[in-house]
Amino acid sequence: MKPPKHRNTYPVNKNNRAGNKWIPGKSETSMEMPIVSLMPKIIDPVEEEPEMPYINKKARGHYDEHINALCKELHESEWNPGHINYIFSKIFKRMWILRPGYTTINDVKGILSCVGVEFDRRNSTPYEKKKIEENGDI
Repeated sequence: MKPPKHRNTYPVNKNNRAGNKWIPGKSETSMEMPIVSLMPKIIDPVEEEPEMPYINKKARGHYDEHINALCKELHESEWNPGHINYIFSKIFKRMWILRPGYTTINDVKGILSCVGVEFDRRNSTPYEKKKIEENGDI
C-alpha cells in the first residue's frame, strides 16, 4: 500500500520496511510522506484565539485575584519596567531557593522564552499585521 501523493513531500528513510504496509518514517526511499504531517499546527492569532492551555480555569481564578491587584499597583507606577523586572526576579529567586539546580535554571529560561513567544503571538504579530495593512509592507 503506497501513501497518497502530496505536493509538499520529502523522501522517507531507506531500508526500513514493515511488510507491504506503509508506515510514516519506515518506508522505502521511493515513497514519500507529507511534510505537513510532521509540522505542529500553527494557529493564526487573528483568525483563531484559543484559550491558554497551560493552566485550568479553576487555578486561573485563584491567581487572577492576585494578578489583578498586582496590575493595579503596576499601573500606578506607569508600568515601570524596573518594577516588573523586580517582581519576576523575586518569583524566580524564590523558585531557586526551593529548587536550586540545573532543572530550575532550565525551567526559568524556558518560562521567560515562552512568555516572550506568547506575547509575540498574541500581541506583537497582530499589531504588526495591522500596521502593514495600514502603511504597506517593506
